[in-house]
Amino acid sequence: DYGLYVLVEDTDDKWLEARFPASKESGMIFEGGDIGNSAGMEQEVGPVPGPAASIAALQAADDIVNGAATDIAVNNLWNYVEHDAVQNYIAIEAIAYFTDGYEAPHNYRWYTDGVTHRTWLVPSGVEITWTGAPDLWGSNGALAIFCEENDGCSRDYAQHVLDMADKVEELN
Repeated sequence: DYGLYVLVEDTDDKWLEARFPASKESGMIFEGGDIGNSAGMEQEVGPVPGPAASIAALQAADDIVNGAATDIAVNNLWNYVEHDAVQNYIAIEAIAYFTDGYEAPHNYRWYTDGVTHRTWLVPSGVEITWTGAPDLWGSNGALAIFCEENDGCSRDYAQHVLDMADKVEELN
């Protein structure tokens, strides 16, 4: 039972240029690792070394996620990580019971914009999807766990789950 699997395009320099044309020369795509351990990210696309401001932003996000999940820390995190894109990604992954993505963690990419220096989660390889009962709070990703430790961030995530569930329902 492999679930849904559609590979429409590679997450490569062509993808980067189509999705983020302003940062096509400075944006970076990473595989693996996590916010909280960006040293474990393997750069697949983008300039080497990457823009100093982007690398500093990744380090700042790491430092935040490795600290206490206070309201101030959560608010500061969204200066470096694209809030809605990340919350929606984690929510739809939970709803679709995608157990081979950021939840695992496996089969996902990080994109760091070379202009805004903000980081996004990007899905990749959704072969184990819709194969069980959703676990809305089951992510093993460090950023997701950090968010779950904060009441306000958890409520915000819950709202993203509801919004994504409504979008899935609209597709039926």
